[in-house]
Amino acid sequence: MRWPDHLFFSKAAEVHPKFHTPGNAIIIQSFWAAVLTLTGTFEELITLVVFVNFMLWIASASTVFVLRKKQPDLERPYKVWGYPYVPAFFIIFSSAIMVNTFFESPEQSLMGLGLTLLGIPAYLYWKKKY
Repeated sequence: MRWPDHLFFSKAAEVHPKFHTPGNAIIIQSFWAAVLTLTGTFEELITLVVFVNFMLWIASASTVFVLRKKQPDLERPYKVWGYPYVPAFFIIFSSAIMVNTFFESPEQSLMGLGLTLLGIPAYLYWKKKY
C-alpha cells in the first residue's frame, strides 16, 4: 500500500505485509534521529524541537481565525472553547515563549528553522516529480 500524494520516497510509504507498519519510514526516521542525536546535546535538541513546535502550534492555532473569516458559513462540528480569547492568548503566550527561546538559544532556533525550511524544496521537488 502506498500513499497517493508521492511527496517523499515511494519506499518510505510501503507498509509491511505481515505487521502492517511503515517499516521503511521507521528506519528513515530512526536514522535521522540518530544523526540529530550525534550532532548535539540533549538540551540543544530539546531547544531546537521546542522552537519549531511552538512555531507550528502558532500557525495551527492561527488557522481558526483565518477559517472563520474566509469561510464563516462552514459547518463547525467542533467549537473552539473560549473563542476568540483562548486561541488569541495561546498565540500570544506561545509567541512570547518562541521569542524568548530564540534570544536565549539563537543557534538552535535557527538550526530548527533551517531544518524545517529544508522541507520546502523537498516538497516542491516531489510535487514536481509526480
